[in-house]
Amino acid sequence: GRISAASVDGAARALHAAQRIWIAGFRSCRSVAELLNYQLRLFRPDDVQLVGGSGPEDLDLGAFRQGDAVVVIGFAPYSTASVLSARSAHQSGATLIAIADTMTAPMAEGAAHLLLFESASSPGFFPSLTGAIAIAQSLAAVTFALGGVAAKRRLEETEIRLAAMSQYVAEKG
Repeated sequence: GRISAASVDGAARALHAAQRIWIAGFRSCRSVAELLNYQLRLFRPDDVQLVGGSGPEDLDLGAFRQGDAVVVIGFAPYSTASVLSARSAHQSGATLIAIADTMTAPMAEGAAHLLLFESASSPGFFPSLTGAIAIAQSLAAVTFALGGVAAKRRLEETEIRLAAMSQYVAEKG
């Protein structure tokens, strides 16, 4: 299936409006969470954080607040940590955004925004994360666009800082 542009737009607007953004992805979904975290931090360097990124995730679960947005990524079989993250987000009054494989995913319960991806259509043994990655990149792109000139300026500042720290190899021309 196709990614719903309206769903991405609504979720990106919630991310744009959030005071802080928390991203929760566990087990095989950690890579999707890390990608979204990286891309959002390029232009929101001070207020985006991985749940469990700097210690046990239960420390972060108690830090969710109203005005925050919490993105939880998962597919069946659902990790206990993803379900606990979603429940904590909902209980705290934070805006819950679920990126999930079904509408009935336990970590999607109470979500203000649900973005669906197909994990079962994979040619191999492992479920596919391609749809979840595409959703994460779409969310980052639309959130960046909503940030306008300020987001562009912060991205440019980040790129200048990274270049000054020699984070990229200079190509010989």
